[in-house]
Amino acid sequence: MSLYEADCSPQVETKILGLNLTEQCNLNCSYCYQGARRDNRRNQMSFETATSAIDDHLSRDDEFKDVLIELIGGEVFLYWPLVRDVITWTLDRHSSWKKHFSFFIDTNGTLLNDEIKAWLFERRHHVVVGLSLDGTPEAHDLNRSDSYALIEPHIPFFARTWPHQTVKMTLHPSTLPMLFRNITHVMSLGLPVSANVPLEDIWGPLAEKAGHVKIFKQEIEKLVDFFSSNSQIPLPSIIDLPIAAVTSEEDHDRPWCGSGRNMVAIETNGRILPCNRYAAMSFDQTLFDHPPIPKAVPCDGCFFKAACQTCEAHNWEVNGHPDARTSFHCEFIKVQIWGTAQVQAVRLEKRVREIKSMPEEERLAHQDELALIRRQLVSVAAVLEHLENEAIVPGAAAF
Repeated sequence: MSLYEADCSPQVETKILGLNLTEQCNLNCSYCYQGARRDNRRNQMSFETATSAIDDHLSRDDEFKDVLIELIGGEVFLYWPLVRDVITWTLDRHSSWKKHFSFFIDTNGTLLNDEIKAWLFERRHHVVVGLSLDGTPEAHDLNRSDSYALIEPHIPFFARTWPHQTVKMTLHPSTLPMLFRNITHVMSLGLPVSANVPLEDIWGPLAEKAGHVKIFKQEIEKLVDFFSSNSQIPLPSIIDLPIAAVTSEEDHDRPWCGSGRNMVAIETNGRILPCNRYAAMSFDQTLFDHPPIPKAVPCDGCFFKAACQTCEAHNWEVNGHPDARTSFHCEFIKVQIWGTAQVQAVRLEKRVREIKSMPEEERLAHQDELALIRRQLVSVAAVLEHLENEAIVPGAAAF
């Protein structure tokens, strides 16, 4: 299970403690939702604020067994001594904490050097670093301040040190036609990919958006063909949505967002927030002065809601209430659901054929697996039929 899936699962045992070490960033990415509000002057959380928050959450008697301490920004490696000292302070006191803990650092990767990498490598079992990388040099540089050349020397370090940690790839209208190439490029570097369709309204008027959706579908089709033919390769998250939850009564109403549940964030000044998205550099602070206004939105009755990501802070900003989902990414998610169902169908049917070709004695030992696969295929078929009946994705049931 990836870091981001863990945030969204029901009955989780891990608390996410986000420490917003700084608002400052050395890049100016075109799609950054923080850009308009970020205070890009030198500002950093104090060592005392960071360690006090860690002490508080690692010493609590509550239902969480583990605490994942996220060091976030801005770009946290602008303040490497603070990062190093906070982690060292926590590790030195490991025997006194009531909780298991680990660290996760989110970075654009441009400020690493040999000293930092050596220090992180020694602590790789306690500290994981997640890299943002949008694909090929051409695609990455389009929106991320021409920074690929600064990251490239460090890519082997990420692949060697944290081979299972996904790279964060953000989609943008300018890079949609390169999606297949971007994902396979990053995977060729030895890094798994978590490609995200932004929740914000970045797709233009309806006609323009329809064009983007068409291109997106074409790229997803390429991914489906590739990963259907190469079933030994793990799927990228963009065609690995939790579609089983769509047809599951148990999981259908699960919360996607852990904000205020198993997530908490500390701003640079020590203010406690439900998650980092509510920080001043990310969220309209005037909304805290008024109660949320419940509002019905089309998502409420959507068959696919359980497989669709959402952000409660963004919902509040756009629709007036954390539970009133935004739907700017709706068409893209349904294409992803189609892609997920298609590739699952191919892989599951391939496994059925493998089991049926086994000698009888060996085949009998796989009857439980075969029954599970058949149930999964029924769920996949229901998802594809629903997509086709609503004419959401023409020809959706073609597998």
